[in-house]
Amino acid sequence: MKRYVKYRNNGFTLVEIMTAVVIIAILVGVLIPALSGARQLAREIRQKSQFTAIGTGLEMFRNDFGQYPDSYPFDVNGDEYTGAQILAEAMVGHDTLGVSKYTRFRLDGRGDVDGDGVVGSNEYLYFAPDEDPNQNEIAERLAERKGPYVEPDKLGIYTVEDLYGNTRRPLGDETVLITDTFMKKNIHISEAVQDRTGEYKTAKAGMPVLYFRADTTKILQNQFQRGDFTQRESIYCYEDNESVLIADIPWSISQDESDNYWSSADTYDLAGTAAATKFNTFIVNDKMSTSARDVPYNPNSYILMSAGPDGLFGTEDDMFNFDKE
Repeated sequence: MKRYVKYRNNGFTLVEIMTAVVIIAILVGVLIPALSGARQLAREIRQKSQFTAIGTGLEMFRNDFGQYPDSYPFDVNGDEYTGAQILAEAMVGHDTLGVSKYTRFRLDGRGDVDGDGVVGSNEYLYFAPDEDPNQNEIAERLAERKGPYVEPDKLGIYTVEDLYGNTRRPLGDETVLITDTFMKKNIHISEAVQDRTGEYKTAKAGMPVLYFRADTTKILQNQFQRGDFTQRESIYCYEDNESVLIADIPWSISQDESDNYWSSADTYDLAGTAAATKFNTFIVNDKMSTSARDVPYNPNSYILMSAGPDGLFGTEDDMFNFDKE
């Protein structure tokens, strides 16, 4: 008598497969936003860490020089030299080897080295990219330095020319800027590097970190007003970094981004007025302010500002060295 063995099909049914696919799709839909959020949080933490490092450097600068570096839109010669550039010089100097004790925070990088009260045409404080000093000159000039207060390779230091090419020449091609950690642009490092290596080097760069020094002789945070910046009546002044804020964005953006960008107005005056109003709303501490008086965050020290993940100043993801409550 023949026996028949009944074999069971061990495969999955179509219903089971479809159920598994749906479950996987649901899990992917849940996990991808979570992972994206975790990446975003990590980037924000990295930027806060940079602010902390700069803050430590500014305290060291104040210990050596007696105060935080000032921030103005122009230097003593009337050349554009913004708070962002002053911050970079204060932390690492023009050549990243430290700030000179003779600094007057000038675009041309000169100072009163001989102590005669006059800044001479040859009294350069920093080495130019194409300069080839001898060992005695190096030792002599480095003895006049303080810092660097933060390691340059931890700051993302690039020249104005590196970031903007030839579009922002009034800011000075060879002056340096500290860029934030939200790296969006693949830039060519300056020609000085090309000359030494025979080819351009590229690097990822973010937007400049802006620096605003508090005027502790003032008690109000007023709306932006044009005029003599030395006679302003506000704790913080948007104008200190206006030349950077209204500069061309060093990468391409969409039309929607352009509509939200605070310096997208057609005229300089309109851009400044609208942008300054938004800046004021960002830095005012509502819990400390009254109907008669706006009080900013950090009224006795300084404000650091990053354009945030989107690389656009004036949008809601801008980051500061204070936490909004």
